[in-house]
Amino acid sequence: MVGDAATLEGRDLDFDTLAARCVIAGIQGLAPTADELELIGRGVAGVVLFRRNVESPQQVAELSQALKAAAKGPLLISIDQEGGRVQRLRAPYWTELPSMRRLGEIDAAGGISGMTGTAVAERLGRLVARELSACGIDYDYAPVLDVDTNPNNPVIADRSFSRDPARVARLGIAFAKGLEAEGVASCAKHFPGHGDTSQDSHKVLPRLAHDRERLWQVELVPFVAAARAGLASVMTAHVRFEAFDRLPATLSPLALQLLRRDVGFQGACISDDLEMNAIADTYGVATPSPCSTRPSKASHAARGQDRSLANASPRPRLEWRSSSASPAPPLR
Repeated sequence: MVGDAATLEGRDLDFDTLAARCVIAGIQGLAPTADELELIGRGVAGVVLFRRNVESPQQVAELSQALKAAAKGPLLISIDQEGGRVQRLRAPYWTELPSMRRLGEIDAAGGISGMTGTAVAERLGRLVARELSACGIDYDYAPVLDVDTNPNNPVIADRSFSRDPARVARLGIAFAKGLEAEGVASCAKHFPGHGDTSQDSHKVLPRLAHDRERLWQVELVPFVAAARAGLASVMTAHVRFEAFDRLPATLSPLALQLLRRDVGFQGACISDDLEMNAIADTYGVATPSPCSTRPSKASHAARGQDRSLANASPRPRLEWRSSSASPAPPLR
C-alpha cells in the first residue's frame, strides 16, 4: 500500500529503514513535534490519527500536509472512522454516523427511503471517504467484519453489522467498496474474528475455543467475502484461538497462513494496535517475542504482517513506551 518495502525511490534500504516501513505510528498532539517529524523522515509507513489529534477540518488537513511533507516517500494518514461510538471525526464539522448495527437493522427491515441496506452501506462508505479525503486522510480502519454472536461482548457489540455472517459480509463489503470508490483504502477487521469474545483486547488477551469448522461457518464468512472482493487490507485480532494455536492471531504464523492460503486474501495485512494490553502486557512491545530473537514488533511483522500499529508516540530509534506509561488505547 505504501510501496515496495525493500526499496524506496529506487534506493536500497538499511535495516532501520526497513523496520520503519513496517510501522504506522501515532503522534501526541494537534501538530507534530520535532522528534515526531524526525521519525517520519526516517521512513515510517504512516501515521494514525486519534481524537487527541483532531480540532477542526482545517487543522487536520494542515496536520496531514505537514506529516506528508516530512516524509521522504509515500506516507499513509489513517484513522478509525467506523460510525457509531468509534469515529474520531465528529460533529459539528463532520457527519455523525450511525452504528453499523443500525445499518444491519435497516437492512433487515428491507431498507429505507427506497434504498436497500446494501445501497445505504455503500453510500455511507462514499460519504465517509469524501470527508476523510478532504482532510488528507488516505486510509480508514473500517469496516468491522466481526460477527455479533456474543451479546456480552464488551468491545464489538454495535460496531458489528449483525449476528448473521452473510449480512455482515454483504454490508461490510458494500461499505468498503464505497470507501474505495472515493479513493480511501478500507481495512476489514478483526481477523479471524473478535465478535464472540467476552473480554476486551484493549485490557486483556481474549481466548476463544472455536475450532476451524466453527470459524468457517461463522467468523470467516465475511473475510472470505473481503478476499473475493479484493479489499485493500485486513487487520488482525489480538485474540488467541486455543483450539489450534497458543499465540494470538496478530503473532500467529498459523493465523496468517489461514488468511493468505485458505481464505485467499491478497491485500495488505496489518496488526491491531500493539500497545493494547492483550499484546503489551503478555508479550511486550519492545522485547523479544517467544518465537523470535527480534523485538516483538519487528518479529510479528516478519511473520507475514505488512504493517504494525503503535498508538503512542515512538521514541527515537523506533522504541515505544510501555502501555503502563500511557492511557489505554482507544477502541479500534
